[in-house]
Amino acid sequence: MNYWQTKRIHWHDYTPEDIFIKSNPTTRKFEGEIQTCSYKTKNGFYETLKSNKGYGTGVCVKLNHLKDDYPCAEIDFLKYNIDKQFASGDFRWTSPNAICYIHSHHTNREYVNDPQKGWILAKQPICVGDEEGYQVSFSANQSQFGGDMRECQEMMDISFAVIDFLVERILPLKQKKGLTGVA
Repeated sequence: MNYWQTKRIHWHDYTPEDIFIKSNPTTRKFEGEIQTCSYKTKNGFYETLKSNKGYGTGVCVKLNHLKDDYPCAEIDFLKYNIDKQFASGDFRWTSPNAICYIHSHHTNREYVNDPQKGWILAKQPICVGDEEGYQVSFSANQSQFGGDMRECQEMMDISFAVIDFLVERILPLKQKKGLTGVA
């Protein structure tokens, strides 16, 4: 079953089949649950969408910092050449794209003055839950951002579903790896 179908998402412009995670050794373990896609650039993802689906609407999730205790993600919401219909019946051509960053705030990072080394970055764990330690931020990055209430709600729901994926699938996999060396 598609992982995204199990999440409470107010679907509007996208479907569960529109969400792709950039392929890497970690995501390959979840094939059948998620759709993966190989590409080198964001434009490459768009071109892959156009060649596979015939149009450029999709959500690209790139997991990053996979070697850290709490991996993060970057989400590109792509909608190119969309005719949006308003309640009045009028159409407007639009191409709203947004970037979402999911950052880990599970550790406190601050610079401390070490007598031997000078100023160093010290990381101290913060007692927060796995889900609570993730934060979401959106950026327009020289493109249109957002939309009406339904479009924004959908992007927010998908973003928090990606956090769920990190917490439910990626973190347990990392913790299992960490325990394999323990006798």
